[in-house]
Amino acid sequence: MILVISSRYHTLPTIGGHSRGYLIHQRLWDHFQHLLMRLVLGLEKYSKAKTRTLGTIEALLLLTDWHPRALYAPPPSDGWDSDILFTVKDRRDQDGSTVDSPSRTRWREDVIEPANRSDRMCWMVLSCALSLGNELGIFDEQDEHDSTNTRLAQCERRVAQQKTWLAKLLYVYQEQLSSRLGRRSMMTPSNSHSAVYSDTSQAGSDIQRRAWTPFLTAWTRLTKIVRSISDLLFPNPTTTSQIIRSGRYISMTEHIQTLLTAWSKDHDDTLCEC
Repeated sequence: MILVISSRYHTLPTIGGHSRGYLIHQRLWDHFQHLLMRLVLGLEKYSKAKTRTLGTIEALLLLTDWHPRALYAPPPSDGWDSDILFTVKDRRDQDGSTVDSPSRTRWREDVIEPANRSDRMCWMVLSCALSLGNELGIFDEQDEHDSTNTRLAQCERRVAQQKTWLAKLLYVYQEQLSSRLGRRSMMTPSNSHSAVYSDTSQAGSDIQRRAWTPFLTAWTRLTKIVRSISDLLFPNPTTTSQIIRSGRYISMTEHIQTLLTAWSKDHDDTLCEC
């Protein structure tokens, strides 16, 4: 996934580097789609299981932030569909219906539709990452080992730390996306509780993760506040309309402002470092 991203934005310093970058990016994306299909359909060999790993979850999270170029173009196998000609209105229609202006149509095609495709892709990719995370046990409680009797190998400790971090990242990603789209959370309450309250203070020898621990803690807490705001003010259109008409939103927003002020005060040092 890192190669797919870099090949899209990096121009090769050679003759024809720009056009060759397009070709490399497309081939890498085709290969990633093949691996994603193997992941979704469970096409794994027990002797060489290389796609159902924690690294795959990280790759899927990257995909939700950095999209391939193919997302903004139709699939290469698509051709002209005659059904579109009979469903899309144009100026030749005789029923008196109005047709959108060219500028409005261009805005929908260049801005709204790509944004909708991005949201749909992110939603499905995150659901796949959550399913794989459940399969790999990243939301399971970590066993406490007594150092006097049993010492975990360094690799096993690193895997346990990676699971904890991925659980928190998945919680943040899916909660923020579902709140923004007005959908229900994809995580069960037990998994959400496990992700939020898992301990990241023991980062081992990983200096970078120790440095990012305060930021991840602040991000997780802010995500909880965002989810509470969504559930409080926007549970459904009917309830939101009643809250606005009754004026209850004033006291609710004051309570939300208090929560955000407390969050900002508690994590002021972290925000300054960022």
